[in-house]
Amino acid sequence: MKKRIKLFYKDASKENKAFISNTFFNIIFIGIKIGIGLVTISILLKYLGEERFGVWQTILSISTFFSLLSFGYSNGLRNLITKLIIKNKEKEISKAIGATYLLVSKIVAISALILLPSLYFFLNPNTLFLGTTIASNEISISILIFLSFFLLNIILSLSESIAFGIQKSYLTSLFQAISIFFSLILVYVIGKNNEINLIQVAFIFGVTQSATYVIFILFQKLKLNININFKSSYSLKETNKLSFHFFIAHLLAVAFLSIDNFIISSSLGAEETAGFSIVTKIFFTLITLYSILLIHFWNSVTEAFEKAKFLWILHKVKMLIKLSFLFFFAGLLISFFQENILLLWLGENNLNFASSTFYLYTVYLLLHCINAVFVNIQNGLGKLKIQIGATILALIIYVTACYFIDIAYYGYNVIIIIKIAVMGISLMLNSFILKKLQR
Repeated sequence: MKKRIKLFYKDASKENKAFISNTFFNIIFIGIKIGIGLVTISILLKYLGEERFGVWQTILSISTFFSLLSFGYSNGLRNLITKLIIKNKEKEISKAIGATYLLVSKIVAISALILLPSLYFFLNPNTLFLGTTIASNEISISILIFLSFFLLNIILSLSESIAFGIQKSYLTSLFQAISIFFSLILVYVIGKNNEINLIQVAFIFGVTQSATYVIFILFQKLKLNININFKSSYSLKETNKLSFHFFIAHLLAVAFLSIDNFIISSSLGAEETAGFSIVTKIFFTLITLYSILLIHFWNSVTEAFEKAKFLWILHKVKMLIKLSFLFFFAGLLISFFQENILLLWLGENNLNFASSTFYLYTVYLLLHCINAVFVNIQNGLGKLKIQIGATILALIIYVTACYFIDIAYYGYNVIIIIKIAVMGISLMLNSFILKKLQR
């Protein structure tokens, strides 16, 4: 048995080295990104006020649905690149990248012609935001501006898929940190000297993200020798089915994670949305920290599975589940010291929360983290049927419960309780993916 374990670690040294090095740099860059993000939230809340901040958070939720317009090809590309490298077909990578860029560009262009005019002419801000005092024109234009940039960034963000595929996931974290840093600087400079509105904020975040992606693409070409061959007739037939499954899984995940703000804004108003968003940001900061461990795990699973190193994957699963409990205890500490943390973070902009909200979110945090381990295994293996089925069931239960329960009477704590229940169900179902590794 001891001999087998030694052989396992010797055989898995390459995977461990890539996993550890990428995770180390991701911790640094994402840590910086989170720190900047928390400061940005505080400044936005200060300059925009509770109502506009709540509207902005809902706009961000709308934009996550637009990310679906890559139709899963971004995730399909990262798996494809990893497999081409393992099979020593590096010459085909530039062709695969070029074909994906062209296909996604066509999809986004057609979608923009349909969706942007429809949103501008048919979206009623007064319906979306209960009792808002903000001018409808300001909300409509800010949505149009930010989502226009977001559509462009769906194409440009394929650069992140490339970085994941070549086992350099830390580069995506670095450039994301750069993007949010310049957004913070612009918001601070403009907001300090002028009264800032949603239109300006939408333009700032859209421009900085697009500019950062362009720089990332140039960096990959000059430093990593990543070329994009737009002239080849490379067939994406191998990834079409997988990309479609990624699209469905992404659609369901976005719906599950984003629907909260829509339910709260329409039931309780924009100001309550701001409060819920603050608590969500705190705990999703912990989830983001935990996800650093999963960023490279996805493509490591792809590589290990292709090489039949199932023991390596199972070993990492056990390690990640144990680490999720550390984040659970961190959530408990935050819940206990919540008043001090909110006062230190938000200062005079502090909002009032029920203490139970934090403890409930701590339970959700643990279930979310463990479930994410099983989801990333499925993503790495390209086997998403369990994930899709589990999320469909979770959404049905969640939406049905929210429809029949009086959210306006019970407040948004009941939403968190429902999410805990459905996340527990998803976790149990997604864990069945481990059977694929028990060979």
